[in-house]
Amino acid sequence: SVSSVDAQDRQLKALEACIGGLPTKNAELVTEFYFNNRKAGDIARKVGRTEGAVWVALLRIRQALRRCVEMRLAAVGAER
Repeated sequence: SVSSVDAQDRQLKALEACIGGLPTKNAELVTEFYFNNRKAGDIARKVGRTEGAVWVALLRIRQALRRCVEMRLAAVGAER
């Protein structure tokens, strides 16, 4: 339906804005893992961290992105 497409569009725009607001290193981790399909072990070697540290960083980044998206969507909802 149109409303679900609109909702998905708002969510995607919020996510893009939130990723854009991440510190550079975090944005690079997200890009490498989710958009470039790099394995956590490969990323760890590239950035000089352990694979476990990369997994923990990705978890924390996802949590921060979730909070950011929820706040952006709530702000959009409050404007209506």
